[in-house]
Amino acid sequence: MIKLERNREDTRQTSERQYYWFLCDCGNKVSMRSDCKKNFCNQNNCEFSERIMHGKSKTPLYRTWEGMRARIYNKNANGYSTYGGNGIKICEEWQMFENFEKWSLENGWEKGLTIDRIKIEKDYSPDNCRWITRVENTNYQHKDGHGTSKQILLIYPCKTKEKLFSTIKECTNYLFDNDLVKSRSFKTVSTCISKYKNTEKDYFGWTFK
Repeated sequence: MIKLERNREDTRQTSERQYYWFLCDCGNKVSMRSDCKKNFCNQNNCEFSERIMHGKSKTPLYRTWEGMRARIYNKNANGYSTYGGNGIKICEEWQMFENFEKWSLENGWEKGLTIDRIKIEKDYSPDNCRWITRVENTNYQHKDGHGTSKQILLIYPCKTKEKLFSTIKECTNYLFDNDLVKSRSFKTVSTCISKYKNTEKDYFGWTFK
């Protein structure tokens, strides 16, 4: 179960009891008390009863699936702004853990591997994901700050000049070396470039394509 936003319209609200929307692993969205400890909603023919999921909710693969869903649906989760908040979704097939588990076991999953989207602008789905080591994941991120080797186009604030870089790292170094950003954190700048790439948002006046 993933805790979402508060449901202020729930008539059961009191000063001591607050109700929130929860997203069940079966896909149902239900309103329950904020301190709810249930793992599944068991409503509307919920396919994730304790009986069906017994022994799986504590496994590494289930935790990976749960973490993936949190990044997409939970606005308070780490990374939400880069994933769900940036328009990334999970395909309908993987809304069911059994489907995700079946694909994982047939496509090289081993304990300790991490799931990686091949094209970061696309969703979590069988044709866009793979299992890689944490070292490989770090190396992909170091290519340009977010797992892809696509070029970065820096648009000057005046909108009259452009400069092309092969990686986000190269672009970040350029901004730093020429004192074009106020931030002194290389990681912060790299993250913002990745986050704002191909959006209308700017970072200290700079936009990235």
